[in-house]
Amino acid sequence: MRDASSVWEPSGLIWLENNLGCPWPDALEREVRREWSEKEDWALNCHPWTALLLLIREYLTVPASRTEPRLRRLLPILAGRGDPGQVVAALSLLGIVVIDGEGRTAETDALFHHLRREITEPGVLNDVLRRFFCARAAVVSGNVEEACRLFGELLDVKPGDPVTESVLGRVYEKAAVFLRCRPARALESRWRMAAERWCEKHPLSIPARRLKRWLEAAGDVPAELVPEDPFDREEEIMIGLAGAKQEPNRERLRYLAKVYGDPYWIRRVEELAFSSSEGAKAKIGASGVAEYRFTFFESFQGYGPDGNTLFPERYSRKTVKQVLALLLLQPRYRMVKDKLWDVLFGEASGETGENYLHVILYRVRRLFLKQTGIADGWVHIRDGMVVFNENRVGGVDVQEYRQLASVGHQLWVDDREAAVSLYRRAAEMYRPVVAPEFEYEDWMAAWREELFLHQKRILRRLWDYARETAGLEQAVQYGEALLALDEWDLSTVHQLCKDWKSMGDHTRVTRICERYFRRITEDSEEIPPWMREFLGA
Repeated sequence: MRDASSVWEPSGLIWLENNLGCPWPDALEREVRREWSEKEDWALNCHPWTALLLLIREYLTVPASRTEPRLRRLLPILAGRGDPGQVVAALSLLGIVVIDGEGRTAETDALFHHLRREITEPGVLNDVLRRFFCARAAVVSGNVEEACRLFGELLDVKPGDPVTESVLGRVYEKAAVFLRCRPARALESRWRMAAERWCEKHPLSIPARRLKRWLEAAGDVPAELVPEDPFDREEEIMIGLAGAKQEPNRERLRYLAKVYGDPYWIRRVEELAFSSSEGAKAKIGASGVAEYRFTFFESFQGYGPDGNTLFPERYSRKTVKQVLALLLLQPRYRMVKDKLWDVLFGEASGETGENYLHVILYRVRRLFLKQTGIADGWVHIRDGMVVFNENRVGGVDVQEYRQLASVGHQLWVDDREAAVSLYRRAAEMYRPVVAPEFEYEDWMAAWREELFLHQKRILRRLWDYARETAGLEQAVQYGEALLALDEWDLSTVHQLCKDWKSMGDHTRVTRICERYFRRITEDSEEIPPWMREFLGA
């Protein structure tokens, strides 16, 4: 094959399918890149299957690529052609790319619920990509049992075509990363057998070169990296994770887990970082104080200095959690006794209520005693106040988030660079799920609303700042995050459409306007004039 134009011809398509994951001549690589840059619309509209194969190759070989935006443009074209198998494959690949780049999002959750119900023929491309996406989605949502099951099914797949075989190489790589974090002996032996067979069959494939290093590591992460391999970043992070687990460096591990982009490991970073031979007893620092760090984002939990969680799985004493959570949300972690009781149990009062509060506080102290071996110095009643010892608190994530947001708001007018630095830190901390254990509590609902409004304001300002300083391509990422946060904010839709139009992405503008046009029409609401203008209606 002399030039890349033949990739789009029938004979070139066969060659592409058979060499999807193999190294290509430099001239061919350059020609394909030129075709993409000069004739992307033609490639997507006239050769959607070939385009999808090239996007799969991008995912297999070039992590920093334009795979995601091209996939989003290709999906409606594939849907219009009426091939459900190709649509499933493209949707699954989109979900995989988004998870690798952003971790768990509302979009990946929606894709997971949709694709897990799809019926696909075992061993074909759409089936493997669908199961692969569902396995990755299970990992980032914390469902380890489901992830093990799905990766196990993928290890048993007998591929029916060369494209599916190429994809399995990447599947085995991700399974290796997963197993390094969550050892499972039975699954490890099956993975080794499947990966060795695959490498023997495809020795020249690009994923095979990376996969062999995992196999040669004999249970450890690869020790030697090849600098020119773009996937080395993933292996380097895993090496850092493995090293950090052996060192008392919690911040380093938290950073690496965040860079790896896996929210499951971010949430459990404390458990990964420290394992104590003393069991539940907390380590006491030079100050003689055992501190706990508390999280509300994703779930309400406490983490001790030894990495152990405060609340065991399926902890049943809801009132203990409620009292602790209420105190941690107050300034200096203290609250008037009568007010605390009224917030929790407004219908109960008098001597019976006060006695019950003493019982709850006794259970709080017993919980910390069981987890740390320390009986005193946690919570007490003093001068009509219920007080949680602030010297025992190593941090509360929602309080830290609110402080970053509030100071950023104050600095925005006079020092935007400083404000943006705080905003970015806050935006990374935010999670849309806040203490689901207290779903129906009014006092928690008020906090959720406050955090939500802070995040909207932060993303809007980061969007504006990036548009002025970094260009539209980076700026729209904040706009898309803002839309994911509040999908019915039509002012965000309007600004995103203007930015996409300025970038030349007219297909995306049309698609989102048509979607909102249908939904607004169904609700019998008035269509905004700007939406009609974008649609030419």
